[in-house]
Amino acid sequence: MSELVTPQAITHYLGGEGALGTMVRNRRQLARLTEEGIPFASVGHLLKELNITQREMAGLLGVNIRTLSRNKGSQARLDPGASDRAYRAARLLALATEVLGGLEPAQEWLHEPQRALGGETPLHLMAMGGSGPEEVEELLLRMEYGVYA
Repeated sequence: MSELVTPQAITHYLGGEGALGTMVRNRRQLARLTEEGIPFASVGHLLKELNITQREMAGLLGVNIRTLSRNKGSQARLDPGASDRAYRAARLLALATEVLGGLEPAQEWLHEPQRALGGETPLHLMAMGGSGPEEVEELLLRMEYGVYA
C-alpha cells in the first residue's frame, strides 16, 4: 500500500466517523472494520465521491442493486468481501486524488479509458477484482513518481 494514502483519507471517502460508526486512527482498525463489515451507510458517501450510479456501485462491490437500495443508509453491514472492495475503492480514490491534485481530476481520470490500462477505465478494472485494482494502483504510483515505462 502506498504511504501517500492515510487511513484518515480512506475513511473520509467512506463517510468518516458518522457513517462508519467509529473513529479510525490506524490501518489495523481499518482492517478490523473491513473484516467486520463496512456499514451500508458508507456506500452512499463512496458512491457520491466516486461520482458513479447505484448500478455501478453494485457492480464495484459485487452486490445486487436491490440489496444496495434496500439497505441504503441503514446500519446493516456489507459482507467482508464487499467491504474489502469498498475499502479498495476508497483507497484508490484517495490515491488518485493525491496524485492528480484534487477530487474532480481524480473522478474524471477514474471514468476515462487509460491507454496504460489497455484502454479500460480504472473504475472497470476496480470492479473486476483480482489484479484489476492493483493495476490501477501501480499506474497511479508510476504517475506520482514519473515512471511511465
